[in-house]
Amino acid sequence: MAIIDDLAFMPDSRPYGLSFQTWTEKWWLWLLGIPKSLNPALDATGKCCARDQTDRNVWFLAGTLGGAAKRECTIPAGKAILFPIILDEQSFAERPDFKSESELETLAKVQIDSVKEISAAIDGIQLLDLKKHRVQTRPFDVILPDDNICGIKAGPTRAAADGYWFFLKPMTAGKHTIHAMGRGSHFYTEVTHDLTMVNSNIVC
Repeated sequence: MAIIDDLAFMPDSRPYGLSFQTWTEKWWLWLLGIPKSLNPALDATGKCCARDQTDRNVWFLAGTLGGAAKRECTIPAGKAILFPIILDEQSFAERPDFKSESELETLAKVQIDSVKEISAAIDGIQLLDLKKHRVQTRPFDVILPDDNICGIKAGPTRAAADGYWFFLKPMTAGKHTIHAMGRGSHFYTEVTHDLTMVNSNIVC
């Protein structure tokens, strides 16, 4: 077992000058902005792992839209890694009957309140205190592309999200494995990422 504080940034910290909440919003903009055909959340092998990774300090990894996946990814050594355990996102585009942002926030919270099980491990070491790593976003603007993973009309909308994350501090070059699982009342996700951390830039 390992205390996650030793390996990850805490939600009350400001990694690279930004709040944890802002980082999770940036992650959502990244994921929701990638078309379904190229989206890492629908990737069964890891081939889309490097898609649209533009931040100089942080690498985003995706969960799944349900079910399990095992992926192989090559990542520059020295980058922090933001990775979801289990999440929920709601938007006006998905919920056209909603009239207020607070309705989006409340529904996302209710979905994550129903989570029954979460776990995460780094290189086989099970992490503790994951309940501390729940983050609810503020409402944010997002532009959904054509062929988006929500399966709805493209265009701008407002969204809100909630969920459990871990935000790994930079790891050394070499092989590493990240495993995360979350189970809610109506949703299950599990991902294993076999990572190769290399001392070079990766562009996709």
